[in-house]
Amino acid sequence: MGWGQVRPAKRENRTMRKRIGFLACALLLNLTVCPPASQAAKKAEIDAEVKVALVQLYESTPVAKQLALRETQWVDGARSSPPR
Repeated sequence: MGWGQVRPAKRENRTMRKRIGFLACALLLNLTVCPPASQAAKKAEIDAEVKVALVQLYESTPVAKQLALRETQWVDGARSSPPR
């Protein structure tokens, strides 16, 4: 056998390894693009906790709310909408 020629058994092994690699990459991509529902619940919980923390901060430190309003006005003045 010359260079570039592969025995059939090795060719099948190489093809199988490529398929397994492709399937592994597809699985990893699926897990990163489509997170499980448990992560979505965690996100909602985190958002709720952040809102509670902000309310507590604004109640305990009025200057914090004034700074947040001033930052929002600056961003609005720069003709871009504030993050939501």
